[in-house]
Amino acid sequence: MMKKTYVLAMAIALMTGLTACSSGSEETVAAETTTEAVTETSTEAETTTEEETTEAEREEDYVDGIVASVDETTMTVNADDGTEVTFDISNAAVNGDYPLGAGDEVSVMFYVDDSTDVQEAAEIDIYYSVAEENAAGDPVMTGVVEDATMNTIAITDEADGQTYYFSTAIAQMVTGENGLVVGDEVRLTYLGDVGDEEYPGLAVKVVTSDMYDSEEASVNTLTGTVCAVSEGRVDLETADGNIFNFVDQGADFSMASEGDTLTIIYEGSLSEHEIPAVGLE
Repeated sequence: MMKKTYVLAMAIALMTGLTACSSGSEETVAAETTTEAVTETSTEAETTTEEETTEAEREEDYVDGIVASVDETTMTVNADDGTEVTFDISNAAVNGDYPLGAGDEVSVMFYVDDSTDVQEAAEIDIYYSVAEENAAGDPVMTGVVEDATMNTIAITDEADGQTYYFSTAIAQMVTGENGLVVGDEVRLTYLGDVGDEEYPGLAVKVVTSDMYDSEEASVNTLTGTVCAVSEGRVDLETADGNIFNFVDQGADFSMASEGDTLTIIYEGSLSEHEIPAVGLE
């Protein structure tokens, strides 16, 4: 009887020991799994922190200048300091009502990367838009005055670096105290095509940089001699023999007579068949 009891007790002890070992193994595995999960989470957190730190520590800088060329992903700017900078604009925020284009005056915020020649643009502010100007009137060129003689001006276009010649015989001149000086930056509005020294283009407005924000620069005027007048309409002949047809859209032509010298304030393009006249000077 005692022998059976002893054997039974030993069997129970062995079974208890096996169960205990099994439980311990599961607890060990669970602990190891938890440790691995914590390690993975810690690694992910460290990676995220590193990425956030890297993003926060990226050096920012600015460039102001004229757009020389632009496509869907890249823009090259002739900076005000005389350098040429190329930007990746794939992810840049563009602040302007019109698409970027050659000749636009812009300010670019970018991330500095000395390891590459192409900088990543983050934000682009368009201060002056060629597309906007063209949509509202005749084409405009921004450039530096190379020569300015009687009724002729030569400017180097900041968009393409080429020098063009224009007649200023009929141009509205908006200049500051120093007038038109070689080396100055100007915005030149022209009619038709650009020209060369032999066959200059036709400038209709020249504004020096110190007058960009002036009230005078915000209006377009043309001066000439009245060659025909009728109700609501005046035909104006300019000094170079061109005739421009104006229709009354706020200007009062009732006192105009043939032979009068008249300065008309207009909107739109001088290339239009009928040019809206909004006032007189």
